[in-house]
Amino acid sequence: MIKKAIALGFFAVIFLTGFTGCGSMEPKTVKQAQTAVIEVRLGYGVAQRAALVYLKYPRCDAPGALAPFCTKQEVVDAIKRADKLTISILDAAEAAVRAPEFGESQIDAVVTSARAALKLFKDLSDKLPVKPDSKAAPAGDTKLGGILPSIA
Repeated sequence: MIKKAIALGFFAVIFLTGFTGCGSMEPKTVKQAQTAVIEVRLGYGVAQRAALVYLKYPRCDAPGALAPFCTKQEVVDAIKRADKLTISILDAAEAAVRAPEFGESQIDAVVTSARAALKLFKDLSDKLPVKPDSKAAPAGDTKLGGILPSIA
């Protein structure tokens, strides 16, 4: 199910990118585009929290692991793929909004792609079985806001 969600999300990114010129509500200035990418980056950091918590759980096949608060390999793999996809699209969006040679339609496309990638990652992290009080950053964890170093 999670693999299907990632595949659908990837195609949604491509689909949304292809239709950005069709009445999009994307930023109209470079400053607005830069702000939009920063907002997506911040949203990504928030969405990462559940993934970080989930990755700290013991493996489900480990002795004493209690379902649903344990990790499954296929879910860890899905998080890795979604994380890499999201961070690469965010990096491309940041580069595009900083480069003067990109036109409005290209900037619209990368901002739309960044938002779609965030939605994909957020949808995945929202489905993770984490304890309600553990959505906050794990104690002592400073790895939010970029690639998940523990899984990269």
